[in-house]
Amino acid sequence: MIVLRSPADVAAIKHPGIHRLIRERLSEMKLDEPFDQFGELILVESGDNPGVIESSSGCWITTGLFGDENFGSPDFMPSFEWLEHHPEAECWEMLFVMSDDGFGTVLFVPDSPDIDPDLLAFCRRYTTTATE
Repeated sequence: MIVLRSPADVAAIKHPGIHRLIRERLSEMKLDEPFDQFGELILVESGDNPGVIESSSGCWITTGLFGDENFGSPDFMPSFEWLEHHPEAECWEMLFVMSDDGFGTVLFVPDSPDIDPDLLAFCRRYTTTATE
């Protein structure tokens, strides 16, 4: 996974659709300096499974927040604020608000067969599609 904390970090992103989408988000938020005081942007990569992402980011993806219900259980409730699929960028964008002051984490998950199948299944199950 690639953790982005400033606009300069975006240069490391090789996925063209995600690169463009992140540049767009930074422009929308008018962030042209390090933005780690507002949150993190994380690009999920091949080999990253939900457990690794959860422990590294603090974002509960397939693990339930309020009990023993995990993704796949009938009573599981995801903890993201929103999850959106961007067909033109070939990715999902998942937002987690981490504190009352608005600090957040945004995960960008490539819509690619080399991404963890459980993570892809999660994204497909709970997604909405962007209308851009």
